[in-house]
Amino acid sequence: CGWLGRGIINKSLQKRSWVVAQRQHDDLIQHLLLLHSVDTPENFFNPRYSDRSSPERLPNMASAVERIKYAIDHNQTIGIYGDYDCDGVPGTALLSRSLKMIGVEAKVYIPRREVGYGLNRKGIDWLKSESVDLLITVDNGTTATEEVEYARGLNIDVLITDHHEPHSTVPKAIVVNPKLQESQYPTDDLCGTAVVFKLVERLSAHYPNQLNERWLKWQLDLVALATICDMVELTGENRLLATFGLTVLRQTKNAGLRALFNVAGIDPKTLTASTVGFGLGPRINAAGRMEEDPMLGFRLLTTDNVDEATTIAQTLHRLNSERQDMLLSALRQAEIQLKDEAPAMAIVLQNPDWNAGIVGLIASKLLERYHKPTFIFDAKTGKGSARSIKAYPLPNVLAQLSEHFVSYGGHAMAGGMSLKKDAFLAFKKDLINHANVTIGQESITPHLYIDADVGLNEVNVLIAKKLNEFEPFGVGNPKPLFVARNLTARDVKVMGNDRKHLRGLLSQSNVHIPFVAFGFAERKGELSNGQFDVVGRMELNHWNGHTTAELHVLDVDNSGH
Repeated sequence: CGWLGRGIINKSLQKRSWVVAQRQHDDLIQHLLLLHSVDTPENFFNPRYSDRSSPERLPNMASAVERIKYAIDHNQTIGIYGDYDCDGVPGTALLSRSLKMIGVEAKVYIPRREVGYGLNRKGIDWLKSESVDLLITVDNGTTATEEVEYARGLNIDVLITDHHEPHSTVPKAIVVNPKLQESQYPTDDLCGTAVVFKLVERLSAHYPNQLNERWLKWQLDLVALATICDMVELTGENRLLATFGLTVLRQTKNAGLRALFNVAGIDPKTLTASTVGFGLGPRINAAGRMEEDPMLGFRLLTTDNVDEATTIAQTLHRLNSERQDMLLSALRQAEIQLKDEAPAMAIVLQNPDWNAGIVGLIASKLLERYHKPTFIFDAKTGKGSARSIKAYPLPNVLAQLSEHFVSYGGHAMAGGMSLKKDAFLAFKKDLINHANVTIGQESITPHLYIDADVGLNEVNVLIAKKLNEFEPFGVGNPKPLFVARNLTARDVKVMGNDRKHLRGLLSQSNVHIPFVAFGFAERKGELSNGQFDVVGRMELNHWNGHTTAELHVLDVDNSGH
């Protein structure tokens, strides 16, 4: 189980198939721009804030703004029903802060993860007890038809802001969601917090003094946090929001985010999308995952008190460390269970020791390793999480197997569900039968999609610096991967406290480039005998006042030599 170690990149169990893009230009940067279908490089590298799309193109935006304005004008109580993840929490914080700027103190409810995702009666009842007249959801609600009816029966109007896939029946509410069929928004891939930002942006036309453009721009730190952590595609407007949001994050005024930087040891001046995704996101998520008060993250992102922010940040940091240990233990248990499973095109497991907060993480890690759709459940509660592959989009699958669920929802590649009592074995049988007849072997073969075939002479500081301008990297805009062929290696050394990594020099003709290969100590032989090809990323190494380019190796192939 060496793959369970932290920081290991080479996690795939199977040998990966290399898919190399055909070189379209001798100049590597020009080739990458053509590969990305970038027509105007200036706009790609320097997006303009004014290029964002009009909020009015989102469905029902005018009705949403009018309903909020009516509530404010008539002194009605507004409630916010958020979600417990790193999209729902920043979005809830953003909406709460925006209403507060107008003079409205909203009542905020975020459910505990073990209760389940989305609107539930317990939360609605609490908001009713707080005399809420208008309930606004953040990052949930699109599929909550029955719960919306329940709220309406209590004389609570419901305004849904969300980005999840709708079912065939949409709740009787004002629904602002780019995935609705009638949406005219250029992209349907905004995260929940971005949908809230567009709502607040539109609301600002009625409250230009309180919600001025300068104040709105300072809130882009929350939008970037959610856009990156919720893994929406970093293209188009998402790229614009993430780019400007990262600029704001590096100089954020948010006391909670500054405290989080301190406990995580993050230098905000060097912040990247990767730092946000791996450093900030897991800590914001930690309270929900560890079945602690999900309002911790909300309070962190809305407090102006430095001492309170520091205390909450330290708590979230501790919870995240405990979450890492719990995940490691769960993955070991999952590996043991898998040894007793019959071969299948999907993985379906449950365990009473796996709480609802980590089932999604377990599913993600097993998908990385086995490249099969993976469904993981907390056996005590029936709460589950799924991660899938392109060939097996979850909304269709879950709809076909909905007889087994109390509730379900999600995206093509990630979903959540709650099983009916004692339904696990029947669901597992039906799901595996469905996967076995639907998924071909080719679909579960892992692929490395490589941007270009390069010579080692192209691995240099000038190009590496230009590659960094393609930031922010993430879904839809991954950091470029390159293949270099017919190489030899010298001065190969094992490094790291756990002795699992390699460092040395790669050679091609008379060109010699430093390399690092994380998790490759056991594969040292592949780099020591004869010629080979490698896939890797170009990185800059800053040491003793000098900057050099090096290759971070992700895969090696010596089969053709």
